Amino acid sequence: MKYEAQGRTLKTTISVNGTGDVTFLAENVRYERTGVHAKVAILHNATYLDYDVFNVDRSEDRRRLVLSAQRQFGKANAMRYGTEIMKADLDRFCLGLEVEWQRRIPMTTLYGLVDDTDPAPPPFLAWPLILAGQPNLLFGERSSAKSLTATILVVSLLLPPWQGPFRLKIREESIRSLWLDWEWGQADIQYHIQRLCRGHRVGPIEIAHQPMIGPLSRNVALAQRLRQETKAEFMICDSVTMASGVTDLNKPEGAIALYDSIREIGGTWLLLAHTSKDPLQQTKTAFGSQVYESQARNVWECVKTEPTGDTIEVGLFHRKSPPFTGRVKPLGYRVEFIAQPASLLATAMDPRSVPEWDSKLTDRERILQALRHGSVSRKDLAGEIGLKPDAFRQALKRLRDQGRVQERGERIELAETRHDECDSVT
Repeated sequence: MKYEAQGRTLKTTISVNGTGDVTFLAENVRYERTGVHAKVAILHNATYLDYDVFNVDRSEDRRRLVLSAQRQFGKANAMRYGTEIMKADLDRFCLGLEVEWQRRIPMTTLYGLVDDTDPAPPPFLAWPLILAGQPNLLFGERSSAKSLTATILVVSLLLPPWQGPFRLKIREESIRSLWLDWEWGQADIQYHIQRLCRGHRVGPIEIAHQPMIGPLSRNVALAQRLRQETKAEFMICDSVTMASGVTDLNKPEGAIALYDSIREIGGTWLLLAHTSKDPLQQTKTAFGSQVYESQARNVWECVKTEPTGDTIEVGLFHRKSPPFTGRVKPLGYRVEFIAQPASLLATAMDPRSVPEWDSKLTDRERILQALRHGSVSRKDLAGEIGLKPDAFRQALKRLRDQGRVQERGERIELAETRHDECDSVT
């Protein structure tokens, strides 16, 4: 039996003499705990006879669908293509679905060669925030400027060489984006975009925006169609809580289904998520199962200061780096909201300079921050940082081994050779 594949749809068409074409169609094919499930339909000359959603291995469900379709088929057509023949063809179609579904992802061969060419690491759409072709996770507390940060990133990708406040390394060509919005925040996003473009005198731009209902796993075909129509390479999932489609985010099923769907759809993703709720947890994580962070290839935490007048400050802290690179220093920006004309200005800032974010820094970042204004005695530095002796010694040794600090007697200072713009912290 020959299958025709299109996205998450598989179909087979059989020509019946005197009757025309009978098509078996499987849509939204997906793996579940009990097996392969799909929306299976029977069509006659492109007109639906009937459909049902079931585990394709269940013979009784297949027979029930055939009996229902036969009632719509008509006596004359049933004389030429009866119930048992239709059931046998539907059986063959359904029982071959899993193998055909597995074939949609081709095997590739990976090579290792000994030559003079340096191996190239996987690319970034926007270094260091957005790793190309992979899911990137940005999490933070409610109203922590995650959507505003995503807006600035989208505008930066659409309008190179404008880099926004992050001083990102961005490809020269414009990268189209698709905003999949379970929060239905199109009015807020539109307001951010318009104020940003007015404040920085950039544009015009267009961002494809789709309000979403139901888990991403049930919207794969929609997302694939929208990607094709808009030619989007960069997708925003706003937000993980709703896109997972589960009531208990602490169980792994929702995260697994979400990432399976992302890989099925393809492209580069920025996933917006909320932070863990435990007030005693010093280092915050994305709320829910650890799978949400383990399956993301690049993870950042977003925090915001309380507004001061018409200004806020936003810090981005690297929590997980891709396996081929180290974590980088925090990024930050300051936003000034201008009333007349309604606009905003986003400028770069060093989040390590904000005292209330001191707990967000790694031990090494805190040492580097304390040394910014000159050399400090070892005793005074240890007292200012407030680290336990073992942790202080280990962090200082790592920085010394990296050539980022140097000791002159009992005093410690920044090494002159360190590079601020691309500081790695691991």
